Amino acid sequence: MLARRILAGAVLGALAAAPTTVLANSGNGSLTVQPNKGLASATFTATFIDSNQFVVCPAAAVTFYWDNDPGNPIGQASFGSPDGNNNCYASLTTKPPAGSAAGAHQVIGDDGIGDVGNATYTIQKPPTPSPSPTHRPSPSPSPSHSPSPQPSPQPKPSPKAPPPSPTAVLPTPSASAGPGCTSFPPGNPIPDYLVVEFDGLTGDVQSDPFEGWIELTALAPQELLPPRLGHAGFPQAVLTFRTNSLARDLTTGRRFNCVLVSLGPSQSYFYARYVFEHVEMTGPNSFRYDTVYYDYLPRGSDGLPGVEDHGQGRYQLVAAQSGTAGFAWQWVGAGVLVLLGLSGTALARRRV
Repeated sequence: MLARRILAGAVLGALAAAPTTVLANSGNGSLTVQPNKGLASATFTATFIDSNQFVVCPAAAVTFYWDNDPGNPIGQASFGSPDGNNNCYASLTTKPPAGSAAGAHQVIGDDGIGDVGNATYTIQKPPTPSPSPTHRPSPSPSPSHSPSPQPSPQPKPSPKAPPPSPTAVLPTPSASAGPGCTSFPPGNPIPDYLVVEFDGLTGDVQSDPFEGWIELTALAPQELLPPRLGHAGFPQAVLTFRTNSLARDLTTGRRFNCVLVSLGPSQSYFYARYVFEHVEMTGPNSFRYDTVYYDYLPRGSDGLPGVEDHGQGRYQLVAAQSGTAGFAWQWVGAGVLVLLGLSGTALARRRV
């Protein structure tokens, strides 16, 4: 089985080097998009499913493409842990590439080891604004010879006090990671706008309140996004940058005391913001951490703020020094222990 997977991955690698399209629905891969339609500026979530009966999910990240074009990737996402049916999932929240026309488009997920999934996302045309109604002057009232009696004014009911701000009970980030980690990042009012700040690095965003930050096009995996945030574990963060201007600074193994992330309004939430403490880069666009503080406000079924579902909390991992091997990371909570740093051979092992 392993030999077949390695051979399939090699064949796909050879095909990607030639000017061709990505194969759709091959191997044991499948793909869903949610929602499956929206405006060109709206976000959607693509979920790749690998149904190979895994004991441990593969280490390789899934690459997502737009319109079957291997030269036009829209992001990457890592697998989480297998579900109860031993299937592996990798999710990416993003939006159509700039300039995409209205109509049906293909979204492809490729795990690089022989499994490819395909789904359709339809970009809708913006609604045509309704014409303004023609204003007609109101007829002048007939003169009255006697004044009409005026009713006694009735007392108006006092307005109800607004619900308390959800941020009033936010957990306070500690100062152990440095001054930059003592508070949450500012709220982000710009729809579908994602920004990140690494302490000590200066990005190219020039507008307040995020001047000097770095713009993103996606944050993954789905477990770090509302509404699953805080309910499905805390995996490594995978970032898709708008540009690669800081790639030379985000090298594997580099550590940061503090990383802040702020997400603007989307179809499923009004905002989401994070404070990651004691961060270590595991690649040019991914990192692990020992503590995360999070705060988000989802949309209700009516599109209004779902204050009763407001999510906030703190999750801490324990980092233990182990000789020269670096940090060994352990989950704390629910009695679950996840050991990272397994060999590629062990990660590719299948259930017979």
